[in-house]
Amino acid sequence: MSSKSGFTLLEVVIAGFVLGTVVVGIFSMITLTLKASHDGQLRIIATGLANEKMEQIRNLPYASVGTVGGIPSGSIPQTQQVTRNGQTFTVATDIRYIDDSYDGTATSNPPDTVNTDYKQARVEVTWASSLPSRSVLLIAQVAPSGIEGGDSLGTLVFQALNSAGTGVDSATVQLTNSSVTPTVNLTTYTNSSGQVVIPGLPVSSGTYQLTVSKSGYTTEQTYASSANFTPDADHSRLNAIAGSVTNKTFAIDASSKLTIKTVDQNGAALGSVPFSITGTKKIGTDATAQPVYLFSHNDTTDSGGSIAYQNMTWDSYALSVDGTATGYDISDTSVPVPLVLKPGDDTTLTVTLMPHQALSAHITVVNASGQSVSGVAVEVVKNGFDVTKQTGATGQVFLNTMTQSGDYAVTATASGYQVYTGTITVDGNVNSTIQLAGS
Repeated sequence: MSSKSGFTLLEVVIAGFVLGTVVVGIFSMITLTLKASHDGQLRIIATGLANEKMEQIRNLPYASVGTVGGIPSGSIPQTQQVTRNGQTFTVATDIRYIDDSYDGTATSNPPDTVNTDYKQARVEVTWASSLPSRSVLLIAQVAPSGIEGGDSLGTLVFQALNSAGTGVDSATVQLTNSSVTPTVNLTTYTNSSGQVVIPGLPVSSGTYQLTVSKSGYTTEQTYASSANFTPDADHSRLNAIAGSVTNKTFAIDASSKLTIKTVDQNGAALGSVPFSITGTKKIGTDATAQPVYLFSHNDTTDSGGSIAYQNMTWDSYALSVDGTATGYDISDTSVPVPLVLKPGDDTTLTVTLMPHQALSAHITVVNASGQSVSGVAVEVVKNGFDVTKQTGATGQVFLNTMTQSGDYAVTATASGYQVYTGTITVDGNVNSTIQLAGS
């Protein structure tokens, strides 16, 4: 009796899987090796480009070492595209004055006002690659023939702070000036303390434009004067005075989002409602000496009764609806108004509207911390008019049955608080806030 031997189906499947894994691994290794080899060739080219640029810098007279629009200025482009062997490389050149601590710095006490001690050249070459981000970086110091480098120019010491007064690191600082020759167009970044020092500024009065920003943060800037606008001292363009240090501080923080919804007293959306919203932060005055605010908008909700704002700064915002123009009065808001936005907030403000009346009072009751107080009995009295309403969850009451303009006595009573007594003047549509003191 003869016997036959062979492979079972399971053995064939396993063997095929193992063989396939080995083959895929080999091909992956070959592919990665080819990519690494190609990238190595590109790195050699990039290193050559960086060395070429650095050699160009070394061969320049000290006074000519600089970039177009930079400080110090010169003929070298800040960014340049170069193509070699079909590959595009980006050559970024950054040349800065260095304020050496050996003889004091611009932030010393007293400050070193002749602080352009020498220059630092930074050349970085980058290129697109299927491998992780690639670059070649060369840094060199360029020293003058004398002890100090350059003339006695101006110096800017800039500080970026957040709302808590802590330095904001890695913020983008852009400094421009088209009034000097050559023009200045410099972009730099704050250090870990939120500070950046820029020595060697060409002397100029009130012409340096400074903007500070960071991804996910608000933006602050200086502004130019015009016939219709005069920036305040904090937002005026900067000076560069020979032998002097200009100090400048701006505050930026995480940007906030605000969505405003307009609804009727039943909660149904009311579309296309015009309104005004204004913050408290000022940047200057207009031609009639009236304040100009950083944020002041006249807008209209969409057909669905909604509008959204992005990148808002932390501030207190007042909102109003013109009853005569729109036919509506504000009877309630989901958040007390003025609305306080903190850095990084994402807030929805629902505004409840009622048909407009010639006389009305919208009263909000808050505690000493500014938080709304519910369950407060608010009594409003004048010449036979005596109405008492209780605040709801948002600490508000709305009265629109008044027939007389003038002063109304207001009494607010709530458990755990002292009784409030005061007056409100109703000569149209009035918004008033009452603050209760603890008992």
